[in-house]
Amino acid sequence: MRFDINILWIDDSPGWQKEEQELFELRIDSFNLLTNIEYVANVDSIIERLSNESVGFKVYDMIFVDYNISSAIFGNQVINILRNNEIDADILFYSAKEEKDLKKIIFDSNGAFEGIYIATRDNFQDKAISLYKKNIKHLLSLANIRGFLADKTSENDYIINSYILKKFNELSADAQNRIRMSVQTMISNEKNNYDSNWEEYDKIIEHDKININKLMRLPCIFFFT
Repeated sequence: MRFDINILWIDDSPGWQKEEQELFELRIDSFNLLTNIEYVANVDSIIERLSNESVGFKVYDMIFVDYNISSAIFGNQVINILRNNEIDADILFYSAKEEKDLKKIIFDSNGAFEGIYIATRDNFQDKAISLYKKNIKHLLSLANIRGFLADKTSENDYIINSYILKKFNELSADAQNRIRMSVQTMISNEKNNYDSNWEEYDKIIEHDKININKLMRLPCIFFFT
């Protein structure tokens, strides 16, 4: 599970971008989250940089895109390229233009605003911080989901183990003995692969009555052999 935020920043004005990045980093410092910012002035290699995204590896969580990138290509065209290549990172599209003008540009060119946010250079910082917080919330939600699943997995393990213990004790002595003999045979076949522990494994099943609690602590390899 990763606990960092990765940002791609596309802008052809390195002086302005540097100042804004320093201010942005200062404002997000209190969140105590590792943030990686990659600045790109030349858009020619963007798709190559993001090629992993198309095969399911998310490289960037957020992408800041200026409208006036170069005389050859505009920010909205870059956004179209990103979306056409199934790059679904949140995008902050900004310019010195008014927000309503940027919204029209995006709508006319992309037809949708999903995952695309608008800012002017005047309110860029506030919009960038807002989007950053959104991504932190998403990241922490994923962490909570993973924690919940881990907790449920532990609960399921307890239920399964309890069921096995109950059913094993209901078996006849002969059936329990057959299981003991089967495990003993598997241990004999596999113990060379577990040089440091195989004596401990032998102790588990050396008596006529198998200890099912200890049996369930054996490596799962024995039960899939």
